[in-house]
Amino acid sequence: MSYAAGAKAAAQNRYDETLRHIAETGIKEAFDRRGDPSHYVWNDGATKVPLKFNITSEVAKWFPDLPAIYQTGSGAVHSVPWQLADAVAESDTAFSGYRVRPSILGIGAAVDAVLVACSTV
Repeated sequence: MSYAAGAKAAAQNRYDETLRHIAETGIKEAFDRRGDPSHYVWNDGATKVPLKFNITSEVAKWFPDLPAIYQTGSGAVHSVPWQLADAVAESDTAFSGYRVRPSILGIGAAVDAVLVACSTV
């Protein structure tokens, strides 16, 4: 078996195991008309949690005092070039010829977001 096939099988096993653990808690996966997973339902049938939600509006609700936190986080997560350009620098000592230079402002923004999250969530 190739490495990729083995990795795929291992990932599928972990996924199946996770679904079994979720089912053991009384939570069931529910599906839309096309048969795609759409939400989870607690065993009482009344409590439903969607699998898809609008992260932009959720972040705005969670962090009203940090209006740019979604753009900052999204830029890093999705590797937006303008967001990451300042983090990479040429280096004579690194094997690749480049090194990552942390952004002091980015670190400060991350710390600020964490502190706000700790008092919000």
